Amino acid sequence: MKHQEKTPVRLREKKLKDGTRSLYLDIYKDGARRYVYLKMYLSPAKTAAARQQNKETLAAAELERARYLREFLERGGVVPRKQSNVLLTEWLNTQLRERLQAGGTSRAASIRSLIGHIENYDGGVRLQDVDAAYLRGFIRHLTKANNMRSTVHESSMQLGTQRLYYDVLRTAVQTAHARGLISTNPFAQLTATDLKQIRQTTRAHSIEYLTKDELRTLEATPHKSGGYGDTVRRAFLFACNTGLRVSDVRALTWANFVERDGQTWVRLRMKKTKDFVSFPLLPAAAAYLPEHTPANANAPLFKLPTSTSIGLHLHAWAQAAGIQKNLHFHVARHTFATLSLSAGVDIYTIAKFLGHADISSTQIYADVLGKDMLAASNKIAEALK
Repeated sequence: MKHQEKTPVRLREKKLKDGTRSLYLDIYKDGARRYVYLKMYLSPAKTAAARQQNKETLAAAELERARYLREFLERGGVVPRKQSNVLLTEWLNTQLRERLQAGGTSRAASIRSLIGHIENYDGGVRLQDVDAAYLRGFIRHLTKANNMRSTVHESSMQLGTQRLYYDVLRTAVQTAHARGLISTNPFAQLTATDLKQIRQTTRAHSIEYLTKDELRTLEATPHKSGGYGDTVRRAFLFACNTGLRVSDVRALTWANFVERDGQTWVRLRMKKTKDFVSFPLLPAAAAYLPEHTPANANAPLFKLPTSTSIGLHLHAWAQAAGIQKNLHFHVARHTFATLSLSAGVDIYTIAKFLGHADISSTQIYADVLGKDMLAASNKIAEALK
């Protein structure tokens, strides 16, 4: 393809994770660039048939390049756009493959879950037909949808998860617009009113946490399965006493613990925010750490299984303890924050433990406690009548 280097429309290829190569056009003029994906693929040339097929595919792609070049020149150097008949779900799968190839496994998992919700809403919509009305309807769908990631309980989707899927879809559609697959960005047509429900502050009643008695009950309950089950149990209780997210608990090694003036401190860069946090290790949290040995000097301290397996282990453990709440690692984080507030720790100190840059994120726990105290006082007043 070297003979194309001086032309404004170049045929390029992108290697995918499965070894195939996706063909696309790179159209460039005076700083304006568009990528047009041709939905043409080259297979690994392991057989004569595959090599022949690749030869025919390249010929077809070259014809498409020539057509785009002609249109480009006829329009006086204006970068052409192409309306795509690709389905929205097909485009999301393309984005999924690109994320996996780039090593973005977390975002890829979010795209995969989003595809499931798109299929439940309207899996047959074409990318070019996604407009503001479609997006408004999808936002309403998210507010009523169940959490597809929950493997043990049917539960409504948390507001933060709704916002995540909205943001993932917005990024995918904006990428399609930037690459010339669609002529307009429908997200630009949404108003503040359209986004009010999905952008509002997380409601206090959506925060689930353990009471002090429930936490003590779990502490006294072993995990019957042992092995991974016991590791999940220890990691969860460690999180209840530190407020760390599961991603940070997974990444912990002994290198994250330092001694300062006779006190052990935890120092790490949080996976989600990339911010550094440092806080003293509480004795209650230290009790759930493994013994420090040469064998685990550089290894993760909690060798946790997959998210699905974690959910199953937490569910079984909660049942054994007689706890009716749907346990997940964010419950541990919420538990640390609410119990700390109940003990009289000021909200600014708790924000430092949690790694919150904005105090309003921590204020939510104070709102939760206020709501629970009001409900309790109403019950007391009723009982005293």
